[in-house]
Amino acid sequence: MKILKNKNNKYCLYISFDGLLDPLGSSQILPYIENLSKNGYSFFLFSFEKEDKKINQINNLNEKLKKINVKWINFSFKYERFGYLKRIFKLFIFLRNNIDKKSINSFHIRGIFPAPAYFLGGFKCPLIFDIRAFAGEYIDCGRIKKNSVLSYLFNIFEKYLLKKSSGIVVLDESGADYIKNNYYLPKAKLKVIPTCTDTKLFTIKDKFPILNPNKKYKFVFLGGARFPYRADLAVILIKNLLDNNMDCTIDFINERDKVLIKNICKKFNLPEVSYNIFSIPHREVYKKLVDYDYGMIFNTTGVWRSMSCPTKLGEYLAAGLKIISIEGINVVDRLSIQHPKIVISLKEINIKKGLSKNDIKRIKDFLPCTEARNIAELNFDMSIADRLYPELYRSIIKKC
Repeated sequence: MKILKNKNNKYCLYISFDGLLDPLGSSQILPYIENLSKNGYSFFLFSFEKEDKKINQINNLNEKLKKINVKWINFSFKYERFGYLKRIFKLFIFLRNNIDKKSINSFHIRGIFPAPAYFLGGFKCPLIFDIRAFAGEYIDCGRIKKNSVLSYLFNIFEKYLLKKSSGIVVLDESGADYIKNNYYLPKAKLKVIPTCTDTKLFTIKDKFPILNPNKKYKFVFLGGARFPYRADLAVILIKNLLDNNMDCTIDFINERDKVLIKNICKKFNLPEVSYNIFSIPHREVYKKLVDYDYGMIFNTTGVWRSMSCPTKLGEYLAAGLKIISIEGINVVDRLSIQHPKIVISLKEINIKKGLSKNDIKRIKDFLPCTEARNIAELNFDMSIADRLYPELYRSIIKKC
């Protein structure tokens, strides 16, 4: 039995290989879908949920989505050989057997991986390509070998996908410049929508506005620790600061990589009293971040990774934290020039060799955290996405 359209209703079909119950899903998918629903759009929302998610979590979210006219279809996500091909096949079979294509007026894919389902399914409605990572990022991260047949095919498919898209979303202005300089896409609507944060959730408290020799500095490393994330460099940095008589600690807020992080700390002889590793529900993160002084963004960089926009950037700033990052992410590097006392970009080689006295002084210097909050509100507030996504939808499809 196909899911038929309502008498006076059409649906936007939205597909994400990230789970809605994962941190990215709850912060970077659900708020956008909820706002689009308020703007009059109805959805078939597809996601792949990790196997460890509990049935009551799925049921509670499903009830919430029903109330905003979102029909949620969730599949199980397994880490297995040929898992990607299996997910595409499962998605394609479901779409073919259950979705009436006449009831779909747009096909929104979050990232490149769900794209084959659009072409295999024979959809003719407008395609929205929400680029969370350019194809080249998978080469930067070592997931695909440079100059391999797979990397060639991956890039060719991305180019084809861009030309077929009616709407394109990128995370940073550098990504938009890349597309404009390399492709002629006169019909595609292009929007720069960074990873946004509900800054109103976050509170800030007074940090030390002046240098205090007795202060203990608290650093936080939020999210994944496995490559392409560089927990090792974070540990090296903290160890270097301790060796330079800076009283500091680091907390790793992480759900899945606790053993890995602990082994890294042991490898670099970081004292046990100087670090803590724990997990909390993502909905609680905004309450916890206010306790820290510095947020760390230590991601592998590269030509393509430079056009990314880390979710944690807006979250750290909204909580009034200063930022320490590896140089090479365009949005962070720009902020480090515009706000050098709030955002500090460091070369990876300098972290490994040991920080200069000037770098350590910059880290110790404090300003009122309201400046960090202002940066978040100006550049990463959820109101940006709440305005631009509906603009994009209105420009290419009729309101459902």
